[in-house]
Amino acid sequence: MLKEFFKIVKEIPTSVRINARDKKGNTPLHLAAAGGSLILVELLLKNQADPNSRNKEGSTPLHLICKRRVNGGLVNQFFKVALDMDLEVRINAQDKRGNSPLHLALADRCCNEYMVRVLLTKDADPNVANEQGQTPLHLVCSRYHKDNTAYEFFNSCKFEKKPLEVDAKDKKGRTPLQLAVANLLMEEVNLLSNYGADPSKFVFPSEHDFRQALGYREDDDLSIKGDRVSRALQVLEILEERGYKVDRGDAMTIGKLFGVWGFLEIEEDPANVWCKDTEPTYSDFHSSDESIKKAAYMRWFYTTTREFFQKWRIHNLEPLRKKTIKKLYIHCL
Repeated sequence: MLKEFFKIVKEIPTSVRINARDKKGNTPLHLAAAGGSLILVELLLKNQADPNSRNKEGSTPLHLICKRRVNGGLVNQFFKVALDMDLEVRINAQDKRGNSPLHLALADRCCNEYMVRVLLTKDADPNVANEQGQTPLHLVCSRYHKDNTAYEFFNSCKFEKKPLEVDAKDKKGRTPLQLAVANLLMEEVNLLSNYGADPSKFVFPSEHDFRQALGYREDDDLSIKGDRVSRALQVLEILEERGYKVDRGDAMTIGKLFGVWGFLEIEEDPANVWCKDTEPTYSDFHSSDESIKKAAYMRWFYTTTREFFQKWRIHNLEPLRKKTIKKLYIHCL
């Protein structure tokens, strides 16, 4: 219908205010971009819609495309049509919060890695900071991503010869490496180290940093809790391998997390947790029998955390315990 509209307009002596704005400052191109309509975006651009117009939030149409995060093809077509029409796209334009389109493309765990790659190939700046001092790299390291976003981000920056400021600090003084460690992101910690993050400038996150990053719910699934323990221990190992000297204070911080997560409230006699002669197996951890599954995890939590405390010579666990949780007595099966 829009195609027919423009066809008719061209045949009669009249003009169309293609960049007219609504009360929020949105142009038709903003609305088409926000709705994810490739056809409408293409038609509007071909009829001289301004690709850099800003609404009252300071957002350009490209900001709104990148907020959707689910349509990598749309951002690619946006640039293709703009190039065909000889329209300049200000790819590093910042909205009122200082966010560039690349910031928004990386803003949550469901971001689109293809969209990120397209933006970087079109000269998006990976080091531009928003009003909180966060670069796109800070956002990459602030949350777990379900796909290969972190690898894609680093690899695209390398391919496009875009040096990353890996030790940049946000307004709270946090580096990407601190955020990656606080979120227990093993891949990101490795990637940052590979790209030159300085271990001598690294400050180990506080208990508050970890709790704020990870959150906690007492009804979290056992597999989620197990994953956190495993990731915490692996992140420490990676830091040590990369030259950071993990000290007893850092270990105590992780120990406090074990307390917050309730792992120190397991009855201290392993026989009350797991009564088989062998250690839990994969099938035990994934058993349809919840009692077997729970007992297997309790055994693993007990042995893993106690080995950790023995390694770091942390003998008095009382200061680390979460006082609000009752001890977890698991009867023999």
